[in-house]
Amino acid sequence: MPILIDPAGSAATPKTADTSIGPSPANKNVAGLSSLLLVGEDGLLQELEILYTQDGVSCCHVDQAATALAMLQGTHPPELILLGTSTRPQLTDLSEKLRAMRIDTHHDVSLLVILDQEGLSARLDALQAGADHAISRTLGAQVIATQTKAMLEARKEKAFRVLVIDDDAPQAAFAEAILRRAGMQIRVVTDALNSLDELDQFRPDLILMDVHMPGADGLELTRLIREREDYMTTPIVFLSGDQDNDHRFAALAVGGDDFITKPVRPQHLISAISRCIRRTRLSTRQHSQKPFAGTGGLCDRNTLLDRLHQRLAAPSGAVPLGSLGLFEFDHLSALRQELGLSGLDRLVQEASHWLAERLDSGDYIAPFGQSAMLLLAEDRHVTQLTEWACELIQAFTLHRFGATGKRALYLSVGICSLDTGNPDPAKLFERCKQALELAHQQGSMAIAYSEQLVGKNSADFGDTLRTALDNEAFHLVFQPLVPVGEAPLEIQYQTLLRLRDKQGYIHSAVELIPQAKTAKLLDAVDRWVLKQAISIIAAHQQMGTELRLFVSQSFAVIGKVWSNSTLQAHLLNAHIPESSLVLEYRATEVSSGVSRLAHLAADLRSQGVCLALSQIHDLKLARTLLDACTPKYLYLVPELADSPDTDTLAELAHAHDVKVIGPRVDNAGMAAAFYSAGVDYLQGSYIQEAGNTLNYAFPRQG
Repeated sequence: MPILIDPAGSAATPKTADTSIGPSPANKNVAGLSSLLLVGEDGLLQELEILYTQDGVSCCHVDQAATALAMLQGTHPPELILLGTSTRPQLTDLSEKLRAMRIDTHHDVSLLVILDQEGLSARLDALQAGADHAISRTLGAQVIATQTKAMLEARKEKAFRVLVIDDDAPQAAFAEAILRRAGMQIRVVTDALNSLDELDQFRPDLILMDVHMPGADGLELTRLIREREDYMTTPIVFLSGDQDNDHRFAALAVGGDDFITKPVRPQHLISAISRCIRRTRLSTRQHSQKPFAGTGGLCDRNTLLDRLHQRLAAPSGAVPLGSLGLFEFDHLSALRQELGLSGLDRLVQEASHWLAERLDSGDYIAPFGQSAMLLLAEDRHVTQLTEWACELIQAFTLHRFGATGKRALYLSVGICSLDTGNPDPAKLFERCKQALELAHQQGSMAIAYSEQLVGKNSADFGDTLRTALDNEAFHLVFQPLVPVGEAPLEIQYQTLLRLRDKQGYIHSAVELIPQAKTAKLLDAVDRWVLKQAISIIAAHQQMGTELRLFVSQSFAVIGKVWSNSTLQAHLLNAHIPESSLVLEYRATEVSSGVSRLAHLAADLRSQGVCLALSQIHDLKLARTLLDACTPKYLYLVPELADSPDTDTLAELAHAHDVKVIGPRVDNAGMAAAFYSAGVDYLQGSYIQEAGNTLNYAFPRQG
């Protein structure tokens, strides 16, 4: 039941909209006959009260949140509370009272908060404080009234109908008892195959089934149900004690909407079932209003699957473009125990919106079970999506979530191309799952893996890397580092490693480096890149062109790389100009071996080689490394573009005579933010996409 509240409310006397509200306004139960309770002194609430009355919606208006709390003690609480902007400070107290009431009485009162302005942060603050919905006052009274009336109409629909399919009669009876007490209509079937006949007779809103059953297991039964046109979108939720992640992903891949693991708390089961049915009913009502033709963003799972089916249903001979990514939040079981189900739901919702905010046009992301998100990237080749996902996960790991802004979350991702020759979405989900498992096996949560690496064991791909080293099959691409502000004109590029396999797929360093590490070839790969860079610099010097190349290296094998006499001889004989070769090491790796790097950096400087440190994300880390290693360049993390710390970091670096690089700049906003903060160089796709040539038109000064 929804309640509308104005966050600033003061008076305690209920206001009746008309005589239909009931007897005396002072009656504590005046809201007991009302569907809607408005709380606060906001003038917008007065407009809404008039609109509701004109439309025949029973409502009650009070000025103070305390009065609303007292009204909740009545035997017939309202369906919806609408909280105005003036009573926002009382939101937490009211939401806690509602939460307790829902558990004790099963009265499902909904809480909607009116916000002063539109914005994701304000909406998240309201939801984290306990609101069920948040809406901006900038939409106006008419739009808010229409949307809240739609919520009320949805609640007046017939009771939820749930078909329970479980061969274990006691378990089925347990689920039936819980859901029936919540006011749902339940039909139990203990023979999986007989359930198909019950579908047409019972016409359920949702199917709740076990996974392991004789005759037909849950996955097989789901396929049979989805073949029926009338039940293609009916929600199917699996309730099972099976802890196997493979079975969980398989259940979702064949058409399941959720997977609940037993044992489960009754309130959790009721909430999950109710939420799923309400979402489906609302989607059904809205589906006829307009076809899905958005430009990307957060959407429901059915919408994304519809889009995926359209993408795969390409004309015969056409190749479907795009990629699919399965993002999984890690360590959620521990967070669930710490925060509880509702707290975890709010945290995942906040993280999901964070991800959605960073999508491009043509990217669609939707919930995929309790702990995963499915991303459809219509315009990104698998290589592009893999690189982008890697950057996204790094940013995600650095961000802090939750009401306190101190909660760290972690992601893993598995990616596959839509161009697989198989238009079956279930096969794509399976490939994503396999890639996700590979990411877990590598032990790094900040790296995304392409599906193309799945199916090759480490030894197989190790052979591929050895062959590439023997046959010089690797190649480099380049991206310019462009000077900004007062930085001098210098022709310089970031080098990026690539490998084209037999199928024509181009692997990026994001994929290659972890595989090289597993195959114990990381030092060999790093040496190959260095030799190529040294040769390119030397060749340009012979042509009279000064060129500087930045080369990413792995700190874990720095000793092995530079103890190689062949590499040292190659560097010595090339006679490259001083400071023309810059070695880039990740600060997160270096922080545990600062003294070792400082010693080697001094030796390299004597040979004209410079040091750069990347992934600088805070002042403390920067100070430590600047004092110990004396690098010549610092790469900031892209997420610092809009951070007030960026100015301070740049000033700190410049005080040490260190140049600052703003990397992975992919839009004008990032470029402007880094420029304003005082960085010296910009690098990224906004400047120029990585390519095989060194022909960027660097700006001429003067």
